[in-house]
Amino acid sequence: MYYDAGTFAAEVVVSTMDASYHHGSGFMPGATQLMYRMMHWLRGAHAVPRAVAEAR
Repeated sequence: MYYDAGTFAAEVVVSTMDASYHHGSGFMPGATQLMYRMMHWLRGAHAVPRAVAEAR
């Protein structure tokens, strides 16, 4: 996972797997846990507002 808040006008998050797609498709149960952990990590980087992360 890579998070960049300074190079571009927007914040960039890059990962080796699209956790939201795999979570939504429902065919890969481990993707849900990956998505939760990814949101937790990004919240620590202040990329995801706490209200969005906790709405889940």
